Amino acid sequence: MRHEADDVVCQARNAGNAERAVETVRDAPRLAVRQARESPIAAGLIAFGCGPLVASPLPRSQAEQPIVASRERCRRTLTRTPPGRFAPGSPS
Repeated sequence: MRHEADDVVCQARNAGNAERAVETVRDAPRLAVRQARESPIAAGLIAFGCGPLVASPLPRSQAEQPIVASRERCRRTLTRTPPGRFAPGSPS
C-alpha cells in the first residue's frame, strides 16, 4: 500500500513538472522578445554568435566558393612563410 501511495505522489509530481515544462516552452518566444527589448545589444551579440553555428552545416553557395578558395590559398601561403619573412607577392 505504501508503494502505491509513493507511486501516486511521484506521478503527480511528474505531471506537475511536465505542465511547467509545457508552460515554459509556450512562454519562451514571449520571454525572448521581452529580453531582447530590455537589452538589444545583448540580443544582437547572441544572434551574431549564433549565425555561424547555424550556417556552418549548410553547403557553400556558388558566390562563396571563390572567396573561400582565395582565403584558403592565402592561409596556406602564410603558414608556409617562415617567421620574420613576408609571403611572396605581399606588400613590403
